[in-house]
Amino acid sequence: MDRRFCVCIIAGVNTTLQIRLDNKLKDGATKVFRAMGLTLSGEVKLYLAYVVNKGMIPFEITTINNISKSKNKATK
Repeated sequence: MDRRFCVCIIAGVNTTLQIRLDNKLKDGATKVFRAMGLTLSGEVKLYLAYVVNKGMIPFEITTINNISKSKNKATK
């Protein structure tokens, strides 16, 4: 997967996204992002911009048996 990704977040933010998280997850993510010089809000914006630009999420989702949806279709 190409790890290079550039995004420009332009002023004019006009909507709010509210999510509920476990405190441990939020605190852990905030700590990691802060070490990178990012905010939790900023990282969510980067993630969503990546999804829109690339048309995919930046990681593979697997089942409990570690079989990805695309690999599962290929074997049928």
